[in-house]
Amino acid sequence: MAKNKKEKPETFTYEDKEYVIQDMKQEEQAYYFHVRDLQNKLNTNAFTGDQLRIAQEAFVKKLTDSLKAEEVEAEVE
Repeated sequence: MAKNKKEKPETFTYEDKEYVIQDMKQEEQAYYFHVRDLQNKLNTNAFTGDQLRIAQEAFVKKLTDSLKAEEVEAEVE
């Protein structure tokens, strides 16, 4: 026989107070979901920014190495 598990409502804590999302006004819920979505986007963009900076550094190094190699070849000729 399966146990009837009561689901815990979704909550969040703001300024040391816990709020039940389904108990909030619809307008407040919308604000909360916007804030949560924006935070997720900021985190994702920070992660993507790190990846882009590292990739850029790698390409700058490859370009620098290639240009220096050309200079050495030109000196040898």
